Amino acid sequence: MHEGIVFKTLTVNGNTAYTKLPNTHTAFSFKDEIEVRGSYKYVVSKDVYGTQTYLEKTIPLEAGDNICYLFVMKDEEIVNKYTITIRRKPIYNVTFNDVQEFLENSFKNSCKLYKDEHPSAWK
Repeated sequence: MHEGIVFKTLTVNGNTAYTKLPNTHTAFSFKDEIEVRGSYKYVVSKDVYGTQTYLEKTIPLEAGDNICYLFVMKDEEIVNKYTITIRRKPIYNVTFNDVQEFLENSFKNSCKLYKDEHPSAWK
């Protein structure tokens, strides 16, 4: 088992990590996401320079993409940096004859509307 940090659920590609969350999530805790191995630690920051840190390692989420930075440290030196994107799925209001709320990639009220069957609805 190697030392460092391990992401439990985020999709990691090089020095970027990404996940999508339902709109009901208003915060994301890295304490639940990161496993620390060995003598490493990490800092979560709002800015790329690490000057605006989240002391509790929990970030607030707005609808859409939320970007923060994770600095991996050993012996008080930065050994790696990740750009993290947490997408909180937005809710869209769509008007047909009445207002319906739709979650990104899903339908709230099981409404089915297919572009091929109703092309005029997609103008």
